[in-house]
Amino acid sequence: MTRQNHSWIFVIEDSESDLYLLKRALGTGPDTEQVVRARDGEQGIELLDELASAGRAWLPDLIVLDLNLPRV
Repeated sequence: MTRQNHSWIFVIEDSESDLYLLKRALGTGPDTEQVVRARDGEQGIELLDELASAGRAWLPDLIVLDLNLPRV
């Protein structure tokens, strides 16, 4: 993942339809670079761990977490 020069949102969500609705609510298109997604809990934890070790500048501005995820 490359550092983006703007704010970004990290979404941990397994449902395509819920992700679509979230993007619509945020006013972003379906192919936006502003939203980075993990599809399950393990993938979300791995990515957050990598970002945290890279330093504060790499952390997302907002994390949206589905509480009913597969794999963690």
